[in-house]
Amino acid sequence: MLKNQVLKAHDEDIDPADLEKYVHTDKFKDIPHYNELYLRNARHYFDQLEWQ
Repeated sequence: MLKNQVLKAHDEDIDPADLEKYVHTDKFKDIPHYNELYLRNARHYFDQLEWQ
């Protein structure tokens, strides 16, 4: 789910600073530290796509 959303954002040339507006994984919002971790993971994957 996260991977697909990040890939879609990358394909649409979304600015990495706006990534949080396009990636939503509310399914896991009750997990401690969710807000800090999901965006960090999304950004990490987005950065990997940039280097391919």
